[in-house]
Amino acid sequence: MSSVLVVDDEAPIREFLKRWLKASKYDTMEASSADAALTIISQQEPDVVLCDVNMPGHDGLWLMEQIRMRFPRVAIVLATANDEVPPAISMRRGVVEYLVKPFERRAVLGAVSEAVKWRESVAAAPIAATGPDPVDDWLTGGRK
Repeated sequence: MSSVLVVDDEAPIREFLKRWLKASKYDTMEASSADAALTIISQQEPDVVLCDVNMPGHDGLWLMEQIRMRFPRVAIVLATANDEVPPAISMRRGVVEYLVKPFERRAVLGAVSEAVKWRESVAAAPIAATGPDPVDDWLTGGRK
């Protein structure tokens, strides 16, 4: 069973996302802040982090950078209430999928499914001491 960490400062949003994910057989965890999410990831690395962009304190973009540096094989899905972070920019920075609120169940489950596929493809790729990074290679489509 794939695991998803839902990170959002709004409890009702975390709750309905968790319900949707559990109904689709995902193991779910939750965090109300970027700092809490990093603590959880350090203890039990999820397959996917579904994270809101706008949160008090450290935002979702900060969390994305921390995950990419410290946990490069964790798939990231960013969620936002508007288009303040263009998907093309966030995708280049390591985001696998991008959602705009209000959420549609099919879009959320599709994004998480794609993120799980990404995680599986990256996890299967060996990390060499030298040579291309499989995470970077996947994100750029093999283009540099």
